[in-house]
Amino acid sequence: MSRLTPYAPAILVLIGAILSTVGIFWASLRQFNFNFRLAAQSEEIARLQKENADLVTGGDSFCRT
Repeated sequence: MSRLTPYAPAILVLIGAILSTVGIFWASLRQFNFNFRLAAQSEEIARLQKENADLVTGGDSFCRT
């Protein structure tokens, strides 16, 4: 154990760096999933808004007299 004592701070820094890297990848994966769900919901909202506007304005139909 005395052979590793001089390297203990470096080993601790290495473990911290590895944990930080894993945390960064985990956070980016969560952010990607959140953005994917948000984009899908935004598309749904846009579709519903267009449908609502079409109901109010008559959509793409023409007025017949």
